[in-house]
Amino acid sequence: MTKTHELNPDYYKPEVLKPIDVPVIVDYLIITDEHIWDAKKIMPLKYIGDLPGAFEELAKLRESHGFTTHIASISNIVKGRYGNFRRNARDLQETIRNFLKHFVKTHRTKYLLIGGTDSVVPSRKTCACVLTECVSPKRTASIMVISNGRHLWWHGAYYAW
Repeated sequence: MTKTHELNPDYYKPEVLKPIDVPVIVDYLIITDEHIWDAKKIMPLKYIGDLPGAFEELAKLRESHGFTTHIASISNIVKGRYGNFRRNARDLQETIRNFLKHFVKTHRTKYLLIGGTDSVVPSRKTCACVLTECVSPKRTASIMVISNGRHLWWHGAYYAW
């Protein structure tokens, strides 16, 4: 992608593009992107590198264990390569949610990995599950979950331990 496309608003408007080839069943879905996003405007702000490429090794590892995998970029979701999920969406979070509802249902997805910080894959009122325990973040900054002796700190869009 050239530098002109990175910040060109017309580049990210839904358009008719060739759909991305996705297996009928996708056990393991990875969502990530190469940009930091302005969630309200549904616009990329800054190119940060090939983050989707960084997840290729994990996808290959999952496939070697019998899982069908797919890496979906926010850019391709916004461009309409999977369908128009921006219709009636208030922001990028709702666009991603619309995509996930459709994708999980049509491809019978069991596992989801969101790769990146909250500025790459924005979230709103997310919850986190570790094995059988689930927590829902409050308005405070961090929540600690203890699962099988591990201390996991919830920081909004990801776990760090």
